[in-house]
Formats: sequence, structure tokens, C-alpha cells
Amino acid sequence: MSFRKTLVLTAVAVLAFGQALQAGTISIVDLPSTGTDAASGISTDNTYTAKADLGNINSAATINSVTFTNEYEPSHQWSGPWVGTGFTYNYIDDGDQLQSYNSSSNLSSDGGMANLMKDFFYISANSGGSGHSIITLTGLTPGYEYSARIYYRSWDPGADRTMTWTCNGDGTDVSITINEDAGGAHYVQYDYQASGTTATLIVSGLWHQYGFTNQVTAIPEPSTLALLATGLIGLLCYAWRKRK
Repeated sequence: MSFRKTLVLTAVAVLAFGQALQAGTISIVDLPSTGTDAASGISTDNTYTAKADLGNINSAATINSVTFTNEYEPSHQWSGPWVGTGFTYNYIDDGDQLQSYNSSSNLSSDGGMANLMKDFFYISANSGGSGHSIITLTGLTPGYEYSARIYYRSWDPGADRTMTWTCNGDGTDVSITINEDAGGAHYVQYDYQASGTTATLIVSGLWHQYGFTNQVTAIPEPSTLALLATGLIGLLCYAWRKRK
């Protein structure tokens, strides 16, 4: 193999390796029933692209001095999509509908988080639909690192409402399976480096969407791998000119 081809393949491999390091991660974080706001990580020090309080109570939650956007819909049932601040929310299957509801039972939280957990959107599986829903986060900056957090609590403790979240903000699907009625309050945390201006968060089933945030966690500087690739390409150009 020629020197020129070797350099090209090495540069491509370095760049591909750098992309692989950007694959997102997904996990569940438990929240205490008391002191929930303090444990939530929500802070005025964070930069949010979205901070949505979904439901049919006309009052936005405030947690640690961060006021969520009031994504309020008093109708019990309507057609999608819902276009909010920094996101859209919709069903996947034709025939399904958006619905809103509220209840103060089994909040498993206190403070502003309890207000967030009182009301919610969900998808009604009509006409043979699945009830699957999709949140599309918008207005992202490619290369920035983000953390999306989907807050939830048990609606019917002890029941089995197992569903799968599949998230993709960097070109790679990552999934986690959760029983939303397992008890207590929690959030799904999806950390990723944006490859474009949108990210998708899809759940398979009648998940109660109480609220979520998407925050910037890092604004990257040129990485060592990118600089290495640039150096290799420069070396290739030098070798090519020298051989002419």
C-alpha cells in the first residue's frame, strides 16, 4: 500500500474513532420523596434548550428558581402534534390522539417537583394505534453535549406498565426498558453529543409525560483526535507535493 493511501486510511480511522466516542448513554436516576427539588439537579446555573411542564393545570412548576414553560392544554383529547418551546411532542401511529390528565395521588415527591408530577400528557391508542409517542428536541447545536431528563412517577404502584425508551441525538439509538409503575419518583437521563439540530426521544406505550428538560453540559473545544487527523492530512499534502 502506498504512503499516501496509508495516511488517508489512518486519518479516516481516527475520525471514525472520534465519532464512536460520542455515542450517548441512558440511565434511570431515583429521586427521594422528600427534598426532591434539591436532589433533582435542576439549577439556574444550567442552560436549558427545553424545560417543559406538560398537562392540563394552568400553572407552570418552579424548581430551584427555574420556571418551566407551561405547556398547558385543558382539552381532554386533541390531534397532534404539540409544538412547545424547544420541542415537539406527537404520536407515531395515525389514529392515535393526544390527551391530558391530572391527579395528586402517589406523587412520591415534594416542593416544585410535586407540582410538575401532578398533570401530564399521554397518547390515546385509538383505531388500532400503539400509543407510542415521540419527543423531538429542537434548536440544538451540533457538537454540543446535552443531558435530556424525563421526569416520572408511579401512577398505580405495583402495576406493570413496562415500556422502552429509545433515544437518538448523535446518530446511534440507545434504549432502556422501564416499569413506570414500579414506585417512587425518578427521571430517565440521556446524555449525548448532538450530531445535528434535533434529537428524538421515543417511548413504546402509554407513558405519562409529566415534564422534561434538556440542558447543555459541555461546549466542546477542538478535540485531540480532530487535531491529529488534521495533522495527518497535512502530512499527506506535504508528501504529495514533495513527490511531484
